[in-house]
Amino acid sequence: MNTKASSLYRNPNYRLNCAQVLVYKWCECNGVSNLMVDDLRGLGSGRAPDGMCGALYGAIRIFEGDEIIQDQLSQTFKLTIGECSCKGVSQKSDFNCHQCIDVMDEAIEKLVVKSVPQ
Repeated sequence: MNTKASSLYRNPNYRLNCAQVLVYKWCECNGVSNLMVDDLRGLGSGRAPDGMCGALYGAIRIFEGDEIIQDQLSQTFKLTIGECSCKGVSQKSDFNCHQCIDVMDEAIEKLVVKSVPQ
């Protein structure tokens, strides 16, 4: 799927939250993992564990079991956005939900492209 994950967010045809859109794009459509989109229902809008941004949480869940990649995603998010909590992002940064999704979507894309043998 070449569609940006953020275009699926709050799209009435998909009805997915910020965590779900990344999982839908990278897992369901590309077979990267067997993680189900329904697992993340209700975990957007600051309801992920520890109030984590849903986009970051969804990205981390895609790579469950790979702490190195999870740490890379967290560092990328923190360096780019400045905050990892949904509340922190909305109160202390100039980024919105769509942009947070884009940051994680691009980070995952780089990881996937890097892992493909050439």
